[in-house]
Amino acid sequence: MNKPPKIDTQCLLLRPLAASTASAELPAAVAAFGRAERLASARGGWLLHLHEPMRGAQAPAGLRAAAGQAYQLLPVLLDEAGLCSYPSGDLVLRFDGAQSDAQLAEFARSFGLRMQRRSSFTQNQALFAPLDAAEADLPALLARLAGASGVAAAWLDTESAYQRSP
Repeated sequence: MNKPPKIDTQCLLLRPLAASTASAELPAAVAAFGRAERLASARGGWLLHLHEPMRGAQAPAGLRAAAGQAYQLLPVLLDEAGLCSYPSGDLVLRFDGAQSDAQLAEFARSFGLRMQRRSSFTQNQALFAPLDAAEADLPALLARLAGASGVAAAWLDTESAYQRSP
């Protein structure tokens, strides 16, 4: 079985919460925290190479205020080979058994989530998003969800960052 990904303490992902923000420049105050690199991905966003490494998964104090409410701060994940994955901002949950729509809605409500969709492959898996994405601490929320009654597994939905070999 694969090990869960590690959190890169040198980088953070800033995802725009609205399509209108996707092409905008980051607020200038973000530069105080690191060097920003625009991501060339369908979801857009910025990879922030931090001046100072994070302690655990906690974003540097003041970065949330500097980025503003238009961006979601997300961890960059590293697999066993050190390759990056970028969270979409959504969470995937696999439950112990099949869940009704009403059960999924109640679960989402109790954790401040919005159900995005069910998995098309299995009735016991669904994709959720935090109701307040700008303020959500996804690693902490993920830990709470993973320990919830009836949850078999929980992980961040990601896109991979591929690199061409020479």
